[in-house]
Amino acid sequence: MKRARSQPALLGAIGIFSALALWFGLSVRRAQRPVTREAELTHAPSASGLAADGDQVALATPSAEVGAQALIDPARQPPIAGEILGGVVRATIEGSAEPAAGADVYWFGPEAFADPRWRAEFDQLGMGREFFERNGRRFVTDADGVASVPVSSARIQIIATTETHFGMTTCDGGNSAERPVELQLRAAFGVDVRVRSPATGSAVRDVLVIASNSVIAGSRIGAHTDERGIARLWPLFHEESPRGRWYAAVPGVFLDEPRVPLSLEARTEPLELELPESAPAEVRIVDRVGALRPLTGTLTLVWNDREGDPVPPRQVRIEGGIADVTRLEVGVGLRVQGKFPRVDELPTAEFRLDAASNARAVFKLALESTGEPARH
Repeated sequence: MKRARSQPALLGAIGIFSALALWFGLSVRRAQRPVTREAELTHAPSASGLAADGDQVALATPSAEVGAQALIDPARQPPIAGEILGGVVRATIEGSAEPAAGADVYWFGPEAFADPRWRAEFDQLGMGREFFERNGRRFVTDADGVASVPVSSARIQIIATTETHFGMTTCDGGNSAERPVELQLRAAFGVDVRVRSPATGSAVRDVLVIASNSVIAGSRIGAHTDERGIARLWPLFHEESPRGRWYAAVPGVFLDEPRVPLSLEARTEPLELELPESAPAEVRIVDRVGALRPLTGTLTLVWNDREGDPVPPRQVRIEGGIADVTRLEVGVGLRVQGKFPRVDELPTAEFRLDAASNARAVFKLALESTGEPARH
């Protein structure tokens, strides 16, 4: 039985979670060659270079147009007609021969890496369980820890999880019935974060919370809060020699980023995080009459902190003409600039949210160009 390049070989001295996150992020970018994330990003403009000519704020619930772009839960997807599940994954608990019975196995093939929505979700959610569930094809191991999965001759990635263990591997040359994949699962734990409104003390649902490390690139694991206002950040791992500091934070445009320190230890009570008055927000690229233009590009976000100092510019993907700003705090002046392949125009605008809402704030950024390069 041939072993794929597995998790333990990747660990080294930099720690379990950081190795997994870095490996997975880099493999995603390699799978997208020749276009890399770095090549897609524009240099951030200065705050003074952005004009305040944005469309007026409109608050609205997500439209059917936005909802149609949401990924379907893989557990509810119908089987692919004529597909033969000839590949085999065998999952065991690390340090023993115990089979990981009933483990969820998430299979990521080349078609996933080519999907721009997949990339956008990875940018947002990072290595959290929510990302696996939303984007991987899901299979389940039997009593012997064995799951049947698709066969591919291209690079694939496989993740296996139980409530208490996590494993991950890459198969550079794909997989087959003749080359079963053995996957060892390491002990993992999760931390709950409760998000509340400081004004009312009530829990806030559908808020993205991210755990990340101050010095480890790619150490991003995210989840949305449920009806109790709790986000479950999983998987996390104990580290003998932690690097940097871990935080749980709500990403978005804020005067002060809402975040709390996170210790790599299991907890019985949730961490508490206060969310400033804000709303989920997105920017839509539109034409002269306000119709959505389904373009792909990059949106640069520029704003100032509470002391009036510029916050390091943030860049988000534009997919289908829509860029997810995540959240925008009430009263913060947000300046944006769009950049699109084969389009010389760099549209700019400034937005401001006047009132908090659970509904999504939709801003419009007008692009006058027809989409063709300018002739000089």
